[in-house]
Formats: sequence, structure tokens, C-alpha cells
Amino acid sequence: NSGRDAIPLFLRREKLPKNAPTGLYQPGTITSRTVLNVLGKLVGNKGHYILDNRKTGAVHQEFYRDSDLKIGAVINVWGRKITLCDCDEFTKEYYRTKYGIEDFTPVQYKASPPPKPEKTFPPYNGFGS
Repeated sequence: NSGRDAIPLFLRREKLPKNAPTGLYQPGTITSRTVLNVLGKLVGNKGHYILDNRKTGAVHQEFYRDSDLKIGAVINVWGRKITLCDCDEFTKEYYRTKYGIEDFTPVQYKASPPPKPEKTFPPYNGFGS
């Protein structure tokens, strides 16, 4: 052990599906083209196949877009509800120019700490010095 353990990764840069988790797909389920029929030998390149140009077997997923993201919105990130609380200056400028949004009031995400209870001592009962 070198002391450098791999850090688990929750999310990487990719399209974020709205309705997740959808489960695991079998290999070849999500492809750009679907093979409709296979003729001949499957070994080597001697077989023939027909591709589905209409993409009837394609899996359609809806992904989050920039118009869906706003301060205070709750999004589903792989089964976890995430509340968007604030954004950086670059994102604010992007939303100003593209959508004309001017209100970027941050949402409070941390509750105020509860007041500390006052310590009270029990009455003297005769034990001790």
C-alpha cells in the first residue's frame, strides 16, 4: 500500500439523465444503430447484417438542459435529490445573457445551529464532600 488510495468518484462530466437510476443495461443495448437481422456465418467478416435506419429499438432518455437548472431547483442526480443553492459569476453572466435572468439570490442550505442548552447541576443530596 503506497498510501495513495483511489478516491471514489460520484459524478463525472457527462449528460445527466432526468429519470435515473434506470438500471444497468446489457452490452449492446444502447447503440447508435440496431442490427435487425444476421445472415450467414458469425465468425469473421463473411456474414451479412441489416441495420435499422429508423432506430425503432433505440432507448430514449431525457437529459437535463441548462434551462432546467436554476437556483432553488431540486434535481435528481443518480437517485439523490440535490438542491441548487448558488452559482459562480461565470454562470450568472451566462444566464443573464442567454435567458435574461437577473435574480440570483442564494438559497440557505445550512440550518442555523441550535442554541446550546444551559447546564444545570442537580441539587445536593448529601453524598460527596
